[in-house]
Amino acid sequence: MLDSVIDRISLRANRKVSDERNRLTVLISKLDAYSPLKVLSRGYSITEGPNGVVKSVSDVKPNDKINIKLSDGTISAEVI
Repeated sequence: MLDSVIDRISLRANRKVSDERNRLTVLISKLDAYSPLKVLSRGYSITEGPNGVVKSVSDVKPNDKINIKLSDGTISAEVI
């Protein structure tokens, strides 16, 4: 009787650990897909101007120095 209870508890615990491990794997995959480095590897870039990340053309003006971060390095440029 006690052995069957212990077996059921063990089975449930193992199933719970397995379910949580699978859930964690899915969450890690989602997190990795949105990683800034992963996004850059798909051809996107991050442009930084004098006041931080450039989100709009109004964030820069002529002669501002900008840095364009790509997956394999950074390009320095000047706004014209």
